[in-house]
Amino acid sequence: MKIMSKSVRLAEGQKCRGYPLVNGWEQDAGGIQNYTQPFSLPDLDVHLFSGSFVEAGGIALKSPWSCYAEGCRFIGPVKSSRRWTWIKTYLHRETISLDAPVVSLVNCRGWQDQYFHWMLDVMPVLLLASKAFARPFAAFKILVPQSPCPYIQQSLDTWKVPEHARVKVIPGQRVLCEQGLCLSGSHRFQERGPQRPHDPIHPLIPALYKEMPLPRAVSERKRRILIYRKAGAPRAFQNFNDVEKFAHEEGFELVDLEKLYFSKQALLFAEASHVIAVHGAGLSNLVFASGCRVLEIHSRLHGVRSEFFQLTSLIGGEYRFVVMDGNVADKSVMFPVEIAKAFADGA
Repeated sequence: MKIMSKSVRLAEGQKCRGYPLVNGWEQDAGGIQNYTQPFSLPDLDVHLFSGSFVEAGGIALKSPWSCYAEGCRFIGPVKSSRRWTWIKTYLHRETISLDAPVVSLVNCRGWQDQYFHWMLDVMPVLLLASKAFARPFAAFKILVPQSPCPYIQQSLDTWKVPEHARVKVIPGQRVLCEQGLCLSGSHRFQERGPQRPHDPIHPLIPALYKEMPLPRAVSERKRRILIYRKAGAPRAFQNFNDVEKFAHEEGFELVDLEKLYFSKQALLFAEASHVIAVHGAGLSNLVFASGCRVLEIHSRLHGVRSEFFQLTSLIGGEYRFVVMDGNVADKSVMFPVEIAKAFADGA
């Protein structure tokens, strides 16, 4: 089987000077500190392989003996014997044939089943492929989970991805196609080293989400939102009565994102001027925001993470954070009332 490939470069590698951080409460910045220093991003390329197999975990096979995987930094031969054993196991599954370029939204790590990874790792594969080759979603066959989560179905509907373009598969499903798409350089590459910290988010990602159709025009009225989790959920607020009182006095909307349709979450963040939330997947919706102020509450049980500091910086916003003790039993945290008031007043 002869393999040919075509590559489109969406972004040249670049040096970043680092993002500004105001650490008003003088706390340990954890992984955030890596992004306040200069770091580098690689080239971002999309590859179109012709005459290839594409597996539902994002693997393009050149022959039964060599394969190329969508890796963290580049597309290259799979050298891990454990991974190759995994690949050979799934090669014996039933093969389906598709007559259009294939994009897989089923990740071998199961990332499609986690909202944060769906927004920052999985869905961007389709958005970048469409942008690179200037093709509508209908021009692809898009591999989706056999039983998609509600947010997967809702996000594809919001992007107007036609049903006939969606092909339901199980992880490891073998797909025979004329053309398959993979990324290299990746939009979120996982490589550690000097000037390359773990998991930087490419600036193209929030820019792509700004093109998503919303249910109505973005209002000029800026909204203050406070995201909470239902009682008993991990990282719920212990002192919810204080949260309700604060929201009433400071003009914040109390929002449970799990109750909102995907497009309404997007609109909410697009109209936000202030966002307060415990660290969690819901803050992935910052890709829809512009220039808002963010107060992220971290629990000492999971440490200080950098993802939403990066996103806030990429959308031109102002980021603040606070680290609170967490309850080991239910992972709940205290809402920092005085710090939240200072944040609401502009600190």
